[in-house]
Amino acid sequence: GIREAVFALILGAKAGTAKAVLAGHLGFWVGEVLAVLGGIFFLLQGAVHRPKMIIKDLEELRREAAQRGIKAAEFTVPPSELRKHFANWLYFGTLGGAWAGAIAGLVEAVVVSITQRLPEHVVLGYGPLAYSLFGAVLGLGAGAVGLFICLLKLKQVHRSAPFSVGFGFALLALAYQVAMFRIRRDIMAEHAVPAVLKLLVAAGVVLLFIFVVVAFRKRLKAKDRPGLAGPPISLGVLIVLGFVAGFAWRVKPPSIPDVVTATDKPNIILVMVDTLRADALSCYGNERVKTPNVDALAADSIIFKNVFAQASWTKPSTATMLTGLYPSTHGAYGKVHVLPDDVEMLPEMLQKAGYLTLGIADVVHLSPAFGFDQGYHYYTYLAPDHFFFATESSSRLLAYQLARQIRERYVSKKKWVQHYYQPASVVTDRAIEIVSKPAVKGKSFFLYLHYMDPHDPYFRHPPDGYAIARVHTPHPDPGKKEEMHSLYLGEVEYFDREFGRFIAKLKEMGIYDKTMIIFTADHGEEFFEHGGWWHGETLYVEQIHVPLLLKLPRYSYLSESPVRVVESQVSIVDIVPTVLEAAGVEIPDRVQGKSLFPVIAQQEEACRKIFSEEDFMGNVLFALRNC
Repeated sequence: GIREAVFALILGAKAGTAKAVLAGHLGFWVGEVLAVLGGIFFLLQGAVHRPKMIIKDLEELRREAAQRGIKAAEFTVPPSELRKHFANWLYFGTLGGAWAGAIAGLVEAVVVSITQRLPEHVVLGYGPLAYSLFGAVLGLGAGAVGLFICLLKLKQVHRSAPFSVGFGFALLALAYQVAMFRIRRDIMAEHAVPAVLKLLVAAGVVLLFIFVVVAFRKRLKAKDRPGLAGPPISLGVLIVLGFVAGFAWRVKPPSIPDVVTATDKPNIILVMVDTLRADALSCYGNERVKTPNVDALAADSIIFKNVFAQASWTKPSTATMLTGLYPSTHGAYGKVHVLPDDVEMLPEMLQKAGYLTLGIADVVHLSPAFGFDQGYHYYTYLAPDHFFFATESSSRLLAYQLARQIRERYVSKKKWVQHYYQPASVVTDRAIEIVSKPAVKGKSFFLYLHYMDPHDPYFRHPPDGYAIARVHTPHPDPGKKEEMHSLYLGEVEYFDREFGRFIAKLKEMGIYDKTMIIFTADHGEEFFEHGGWWHGETLYVEQIHVPLLLKLPRYSYLSESPVRVVESQVSIVDIVPTVLEAAGVEIPDRVQGKSLFPVIAQQEEACRKIFSEEDFMGNVLFALRNC
């Protein structure tokens, strides 16, 4: 697999991983086919094949041994002993690798549990279990190599050697990979790791490997070498204890408290649709797509035609939307960055003003683990159905990420939305459930409502298992542009149908007219307009131009504005001060955005300069959009 791995590393980005691996593998067969065929010929001879020269040499050795007083039996190995020799190398090599994997997994699990805010810590058991499987495979390979070398040297070893070889090799491989993953992701924020640091990590891992091998050779003497049952039983105990600790260390699920709040303020609902381009809605001029429910909301709203996000991926953009601060100010712009506690969010400001604050998030980047639950009386993250029985904490492991990519790229043929995020139907059901609860009725509330559709994978509707996903196809063929765009628009239409159910419920409850609704998106999506796909890659218009609808309470003096369409250039950093002004709440001085009401009232210049910034997966970008 080394040749294939090198080909994938060098050519994968350009030709695609599958093609690169295939090219490397075919190259192996072209170069080695004659040797392989020759080997098959000799293998087919089996026990019948006894070259006369070898027999003659063996007879000479026996005569020479007899002359020196050595018993001929010492030149032969009974079949039972040979089988035991094979079994020892393979069994204890595998067992040593499994133990190394369990230790590596436990270390990473502890790091994840300590450094991240998690609702549960099942990772403490899942990590050792998952890595023990990876380690077992590595240990089996190391055991097979060790067996081959011993057969070449006609040397037998006791079972401590296979165990230490499997353990050492698996620990060497896993420790390096885990260390580099955590350094690149958690410390370098997915920027390239300097070569010097790579060498230091490699040197440290090699020293660890040498220490382990020496320690095993000194401790595992014949009298205390591992038994057949002891190591697997103790490994099982370690994993079980990890799961017990993980299940015991859990955060209580959220519930809506029955708190005393204001009743005379307008309700506020902020609807954020992930990855929704402004031009993907019919109310923004798209004639290919039908979004009647969003159109109906637009008919009751002020439509902002030129709205731009401060980043082109979810975490920094949403943090800006909910704080009124630019990404470099609030600090939550990387995958592992947590929104600091001292950064005040919109729900915190509204809670101080007497609002009941509620939130529904549908992507891990906005989960409580990253600080997005600050200021909410009730905040729930609708986690996807993870693969391999993983939980939110377990999904942070390198082993899970690797297994997921292998499954998505090479194994699975069908895709289902619940494995990536919860669909709009689930989000709408939860939103209706929340606003219908007795603890919410009659109170002034703020609701943050996050929909993931139409984020990739792009599914057909009704779902049939077919989808185009970034994790499976990071670099699509340009010829698939039309299909991908059509699937994307289909996702928008699906969202619209489910969103319509929520609006209908608000009207049924008689609170639609009393509610201010802000409808927007965190970023857009690219379909090869600038030679790329997806989002988070650039700050071009297709990735940051988003919709913004502002529906004001019907009987508010603010709703009397004759302006229904605003062409002025604005940004989502302005949402917080706009909401606060509409709610009659003082705007803090630290808020960097500006209220949109002066723009609506045509009391200021018709254009605001837009500043956007990005630091995502090693991609650092800045953009200034002039008037």
